[in-house]
Amino acid sequence: MKIDYICFTVPDKFHTDFEVSSLDSDNVKEFKRRDALLFKDASAKKMAIVYDRSMHRFTKGNCPVNLRGKTVLYRGNVYFQGEITKMLEREGANSLQKARDSYIIRDWPMYVQPMHRTVYRTTYAGFIENYDKYKDLIETLHIKSVEGHRTNKVLTDYGFKKKGGETVFFTRPKLDTPLDEEVYIEEAFSKVPDPENDEDGREYRALVINGELINVSRSFVKEKVDVPGDVLDEVRRVVYKNNINYQFPKTYAVDIAEMFIDEKRVIDVVSYKNPCATELSLHFDLIKAIEEYNEQNSQEEKE
Repeated sequence: MKIDYICFTVPDKFHTDFEVSSLDSDNVKEFKRRDALLFKDASAKKMAIVYDRSMHRFTKGNCPVNLRGKTVLYRGNVYFQGEITKMLEREGANSLQKARDSYIIRDWPMYVQPMHRTVYRTTYAGFIENYDKYKDLIETLHIKSVEGHRTNKVLTDYGFKKKGGETVFFTRPKLDTPLDEEVYIEEAFSKVPDPENDEDGREYRALVINGELINVSRSFVKEKVDVPGDVLDEVRRVVYKNNINYQFPKTYAVDIAEMFIDEKRVIDVVSYKNPCATELSLHFDLIKAIEEYNEQNSQEEKE
């Protein structure tokens, strides 16, 4: 299946979502700059289309575009994915993301699980209400907010510590956490350090489109780093497992990390991300990857 277009979204024909504000954090500024560059590269390859949210229409180079029969990958704010994917379907296009996909990816622990840990999704109120249950299920709790709800930040750690020679369960509650804050609760893990790249962990991000692995690259590292073979094997296992899961989307991003569990190095899923708004690796050229994907699929169709 050839990917014809990447769909971006703008508030109106006079503005874009890439405009950097003085109120933006450094990370947000970098994210916007890189998406602006992606839009520029996609436009140069005639692969960029735009959804104007004020006019509710798709354009290509400021002109109306016929999307019937075309396959489209959406890139933009996850908040608009439902609206835009429904509009794409109305236009007769094949959207690689569906309206419900963003909700499933947000709630991924309900559909898929890591191999070595268990992750739960609930609210902060649900965590407090079922605190004893989670304490019994998970030896060392780690809790963070759900991406796309408020901040996707680590809220606090809960776990065991030594106190006067006795192991006791401790909590460090975050008092300003709203009770309706959506959270992930998971088994904490120790990171495998990476002194060669001055990082305290070895984490990787994989992009999967239509059930096919498009790219795996290191996260947080400025220099390009080779991905170990056993990490690639684990990513492929995850993709295969998700492909036979009819409930889970076939287009997503997934973070994988090398970690220590029970003092043993393992490779496991950290979390799933919605690909429309996921930060792309510094060394990942999405346009080139799509061209290679299209060429490979074209060859397979000929054979």
